[in-house]
Amino acid sequence: MSEPKKTSLVVIALSIVCVLLGTCFVAIVAIYLPTQDELSEKQQTIQTLNQQISVLEQEIVNAPDITVYENLVNQLKSQVSTLNSTLSDYMDEYGQLPDIVALNLHSLAYSNNTDLAPDGNFTVIETTLGYAGYVTVEATSNSSTTYAQVNYTFRDINLSFNHTLGEEGAWLFPVLPAYTKMIIGTLEPEDGTQVEAVVNYYY
Repeated sequence: MSEPKKTSLVVIALSIVCVLLGTCFVAIVAIYLPTQDELSEKQQTIQTLNQQISVLEQEIVNAPDITVYENLVNQLKSQVSTLNSTLSDYMDEYGQLPDIVALNLHSLAYSNNTDLAPDGNFTVIETTLGYAGYVTVEATSNSSTTYAQVNYTFRDINLSFNHTLGEEGAWLFPVLPAYTKMIIGTLEPEDGTQVEAVVNYYY
């Protein structure tokens, strides 16, 4: 084969190869490069996400301090605990109502031995009683003039009860739910009076 023919064949072959390579390159570009619509869609997505990020960042900045809510929750829990305790007390008191109505409950108000000055007295009850009922007193002493006295005011009416117990005596005083004072005393003009007393409140 002559030299010019070989050169022509090489040129033709190279041309064909170049055309094929060019065609493949165009095809690859067409397949793998996104279209303008796809680019616009991606840019829109990015913009939307950036806006959402901005909104969330603003919400974080404007969000109140969480400790305020934590303190509020703790306060509410404390109130609930107090109300539960109060409710429990009320339920206990409600359960005692039949006994209170029947005057079956009582508490020791005083139990002691006391030396009295001449014509003296001492206080055995000084408090606001919660329920109507009665107070009992039992006393022994070395004086026949030993007495017990109860004073209270109920609905602006002053009430006073007095009873001589002597050297050994007991008595019952009716009481109402009011500020009540009860004393035990003696009318002896000289020293040496000793009184041992027990006082109970029934309600």
